[in-house]
Order: sequence, then C-alpha cells, then structure tokens
Amino acid sequence: AQWGVDVKFFLTARKDDIKGDAKTNLKKALDLKLPVIEVLSEKDIPPTIEAHLIVDALFGTGFDGEITGYVKDVVNRINSSGIPVLSVDIPSGLHADTREYSGICIKANRTVTMALPKVGQFLFPGKEMSGKVSVVDIGVPSPVIEEEQIKMNLITEEEVRRMIPLRPPDA
Repeated sequence: AQWGVDVKFFLTARKDDIKGDAKTNLKKALDLKLPVIEVLSEKDIPPTIEAHLIVDALFGTGFDGEITGYVKDVVNRINSSGIPVLSVDIPSGLHADTREYSGICIKANRTVTMALPKVGQFLFPGKEMSGKVSVVDIGVPSPVIEEEQIKMNLITEEEVRRMIPLRPPDA
C-alpha cells in the first residue's frame, strides 16, 4: 500500500480473535486504514476475485490437519481464479514436514519461505503445490538453527553444476 498498490485483506477469522504476530500486523493494517474484510462464512466469499496477485497467508507453518468448512471454499475459489498466488512460508494446507496435504491445499505459483526451506516444499506432492520456492533470511541466529541438529541439506542446481565438470558432447 505504501508503494501505491491497491491492497485488500480478507481475514478468515474475526478481527477480535487474532493473536500474536498476526494481531500486530492486523493493527498496522487497520491503523493505515487499509480494507480488512472478514470472511466468516460461505456467503462472505466474494463471487469473483479481481486482483493481479493473491497473497496466501491463511495458516502458519505448523498447520496440521485438513482445511474444512467455508475456508475450503475460499481455497477452491483461489485455486480456480487463474490469478497468480504467492504463499507466505508454505502454501496453506500443506504439511511442512511430510509434504502431504489432506483434501485441499493452496496451489502457489511462488512460495517465499522464512529462514530455512521446508521438506514439504521439495518432495511431491508438496513440491507441485509450492511453485518456485525462495528462502529469505529473517535474522534467525545460527546457534538457534544449529540447536535443531537438522540432518538434511538442500543441494541447489548451482552446487551440482560445480560438482560435475563440463564434458564434451561425445564423452
């Protein structure tokens, strides 16, 4: 909005029920007098979506379960809209660790994930739902990450290129 973009927020919960970081950011949006529309039932879902981009931030990384009720209808509407979708951290409905989803999941064109990539974004079917994944540094200190004793490493295409020497076509 501060860059001159027309922004609207659709909130699938009551404003008064929001907690934590989401509450802090909701307050910022309201202080800036940005439109925050509560979608609390199927009748609240706009019949059409008019946007150049949808930013998906329905659930957090810890989501585990199945999207049900009117939120399932919201996800269906987003997925069938034909509008590009950017997911924040992980597509809503996708389990970050198992790469699975039950029932329905946001199908993102791009996912911007925080601190570290999630296993679920690189193995099917989660990979298909995540689109192009970018990892952004949000300032998590190295010792905090090392405490987790993660036993996986993501090898990028660039690293593979450096490991395998260029060979002549007839090699």
